[in-house]
Amino acid sequence: MHCHQCGSENPDGARFCGNCGVGLDAGQPHPHEAGPSIAGRPGAGDIPPRDLGQLISATFAVYRRAALPLFIIALVPQVPNIFNLQQEPMLSLVLTIAATLLSIAAGAAGVFCVGHALTGRSTDVLDCYGRAVNVFLPMLGVVVIVTLALVGSAILMLIVIGIPLFFFLLVIWSFATHAVVIENKGVFAALGRSRELVRGNWWRVFGIGLVFVLITIALVVPVIVLSIIVELLFNPSLLVFNIISAVTAALLVPLWQVVGTLLYIDLRVRKEGYGLQSLADDLSRRPGDAR
Repeated sequence: MHCHQCGSENPDGARFCGNCGVGLDAGQPHPHEAGPSIAGRPGAGDIPPRDLGQLISATFAVYRRAALPLFIIALVPQVPNIFNLQQEPMLSLVLTIAATLLSIAAGAAGVFCVGHALTGRSTDVLDCYGRAVNVFLPMLGVVVIVTLALVGSAILMLIVIGIPLFFFLLVIWSFATHAVVIENKGVFAALGRSRELVRGNWWRVFGIGLVFVLITIALVVPVIVLSIIVELLFNPSLLVFNIISAVTAALLVPLWQVVGTLLYIDLRVRKEGYGLQSLADDLSRRPGDAR
């Protein structure tokens, strides 16, 4: 059975594409209904483990499918940056703080958006941000702890030990925010959960992340060239450059939200037999319903 969204081949009777997650037959049962059972988990087994090539393909397939809501979600925290013209130091500080806090909320909203796209739900921007508000405090806690740890390890880069420590922490805590958003984990539980998922897969996660860094660089280079041309020909104002930077960020940030979520799900598929029904249940669960 071929997927009409990405063209991938799927087993006969499959309800969702194992590559991009789109529903394969509009006449099939609702995606929240229980699927086939593997290892006692309803709906498990309908997401296959993905290698690097499949992750790249799935990332761009999901990105295309939810491009508009993902763009809007990522653009919201860029709005304060657009008007940050650095004329008033206090105003600039307030706008920077606002952009930072909105970025944290946008990170959670982006994960919800990707999850909804994978399970066939509507990707409503306001709903995604509404769900993000419910997990904002643990998200903030995770971001603060991870940032402080990474800054500390970056300082230690002045001596040899800092380099491996920085990348070690960056990788093992890559999925802490996903644990908060999808599993309703608290701050320290989310950090521990991320490390548990990465255990035995550190080099794989690091390698995939490195590949997407290179992909991002390849996408950014044309923007840099365009910015240089605009500067030479038109000498635009800072506001124009801020707008260009905001739009560029809003186009690139979702790419990392998609691949991060897909890789998080892939680790759970490999370790726990995670499936679309389980993902749908996790996304439906409110913070007060956390296990």
